[in-house]
Amino acid sequence: PVPAQPALTVVKSADATEIVTVGQVVNYSFLVTNTGNVALTDLVVVDDVDEFNGAGSVSAVLCPVTELAPGATTTCTATYTVQAADLLLPAPGLSNTATATADPPTGPPVVSPPSTVNIPVPAQPALTVVKSADATEIVTVGQVVNYSFLVTNTGNVALANLQIVDDADDFTGTGSLSAVLCPVTVLAAGASTTCTATYTVLAADPPLISTARSNA
Repeated sequence: PVPAQPALTVVKSADATEIVTVGQVVNYSFLVTNTGNVALTDLVVVDDVDEFNGAGSVSAVLCPVTELAPGATTTCTATYTVQAADLLLPAPGLSNTATATADPPTGPPVVSPPSTVNIPVPAQPALTVVKSADATEIVTVGQVVNYSFLVTNTGNVALANLQIVDDADDFTGTGSLSAVLCPVTVLAAGASTTCTATYTVLAADPPLISTARSNA
């Protein structure tokens, strides 16, 4: 007699080479092979929801057959519709892992090694800055106005060499704003930091208007 050696593999693939737009439909394929020497039944492909980093959910995996003779293969399928948040995923992009499981004639179910598919998202650097001040009105000479600059990396890649540029041409004060200080100059995707600057009110100052932009 030849001892029973149940075994199973799954190779996951996708028809998309990159994630490019909201509503894009990604078609996943799962090539399952009975690599053992006994028939397998009750085949199921499990897409690991805990390891899937997409904002939505992959559809149920459909298999045309649930029984595989030794050496036989079948291709199961599933789909995913790209969500807006998926376009901001950093490397490796949209990623998920699948395994296949089936029952041999005797003994516990056999589980395949996992198979992972990563679909890259093109780099989309983006940055926002929101400037605010702790003063609601100018009331006296020598008043110190504290400015804050909330900078957020709204893209999907890390940004370095962060700088805040306060536009001197748009500033209506008769003095000069202090240097803008940032606690960090590197921002991971989705991260924020608050930079600061001050201005001391002069006697000739009109209502204060100033404009800032961020570079990285």
